[in-house]
Amino acid sequence: TGDRIMLVGDSFIYGQCVHQEQTIAGHLRRKGYAAISVGVGGNGPLFNLAALREYGPILKPKTVVWCYTVGNDLIDLRDHEVRSKIIVKYLDSTT
Repeated sequence: TGDRIMLVGDSFIYGQCVHQEQTIAGHLRRKGYAAISVGVGGNGPLFNLAALREYGPILKPKTVVWCYTVGNDLIDLRDHEVRSKIIVKYLDSTT
């Protein structure tokens, strides 16, 4: 279809431990979508927001798929992300 899809998330979106063609983005590409992943292992909600705000305007996706991992995203948010003076700035809607 050619519609650009941006995938946001952690190691599940990145495709930790699988070949690139076996990632979610790889499967979407085989179906004809222009899928790009900005997922990185260890990302939590604020890092995902940062990726979306940084890369979204450049990539201009038609669709954004944000994958949330119940097992660790809130822990990442609580234990790491909200303690970062830099990453919490992404919560400010004026930046």
